[in-house]
Amino acid sequence: MSPDDVSRPPLPSARAPSSARPGHVVGGRYRLEGILGRGRGGAVFEATDLTVGGRVAVKVLRGDSAAFAFRHARAAAEVRHPGLVRVLAVSEAPHALVVTELVRGEALRTRIARERRLAPERAATIAGQLLAALSTAHASGVVHGDLRAEHVLVTRAGAAERVKLLGLADASVVPGAELPPATDIYGVGALLFEMLTGQRPFDVVRRRGQASPSLRDAAPGVPLDLALIVDRALLPRAEQRFATCDDMRRAIERWLAGEPEKRAVGLTLLPRRDGRAPTSDAPVAIPRAPRAPSPRSATDRVVPRTGVYVFVAALALTLLGGVAGSLLAQATAGPPPRAPAGACVD
Repeated sequence: MSPDDVSRPPLPSARAPSSARPGHVVGGRYRLEGILGRGRGGAVFEATDLTVGGRVAVKVLRGDSAAFAFRHARAAAEVRHPGLVRVLAVSEAPHALVVTELVRGEALRTRIARERRLAPERAATIAGQLLAALSTAHASGVVHGDLRAEHVLVTRAGAAERVKLLGLADASVVPGAELPPATDIYGVGALLFEMLTGQRPFDVVRRRGQASPSLRDAAPGVPLDLALIVDRALLPRAEQRFATCDDMRRAIERWLAGEPEKRAVGLTLLPRRDGRAPTSDAPVAIPRAPRAPSPRSATDRVVPRTGVYVFVAALALTLLGGVAGSLLAQATAGPPPRAPAGACVD
């Protein structure tokens, strides 16, 4: 089967074989060797391509999801990027299949379970690679829409680690799609949050009753500039996040290069004042609402006022006492003596 087969329209009646199992040949050329897992709409097998040789991954689709999956798989087959698992072919009959390259590596979910928290530099590097791959997919009109640690494979390329993103064939298509590209920006932010804290942001939000999670609350030791990047990607409204995957990737690359973000401590990242999303990766920032003062006890509120009242009362009594004493002295002294007639008074 050639890559050109991807463009052929699917048969609505195509159904996956109900008995697909290792040893069976499907699509006329793919011998199933072992099951790799089960995902949305079907089971994924490692298989041997009997026509050209080599190993591939074959997703055997259920009949009720085949037409929907074919539409997305054809769109994903047009996307080419080293960080994306490539869709090789789509088979409509006699079995409903999506064939992709077979990638061996460690699932990010396994790595997080083993290490609990990844070093900030490693987590940021993985996120930057994912954003570069997603930017290419978005430019082709494809949104992944289901970013999870299970869908990210970490592979070795010499001394360097590279990531491969699975599941693009199950993605949504942007024209008329249900999901906007901002969905993937949120997804990368959620993966970064999990890599840095060992917790899923959804669990933190539910546990703390917050509208959006705060990375520094969950992991105070994470560098502030990196935490602000993650927090912005996880804001509840799409227009509050980074405008594009490239914007978020550039912010991460600046942090990795040691360039401080032009943001002040204690600022919330919001869209521009005209209501539109920021056009660059230097967002508008406004101060957060001031914290409410800590409650004081009743004694703290009364004592200072009582002291003022006592001082005023004492001052008033002193003044009144001075006036009364002056009047009393004048009354007891009587009128001043008159000078004798004819006396000369200087």
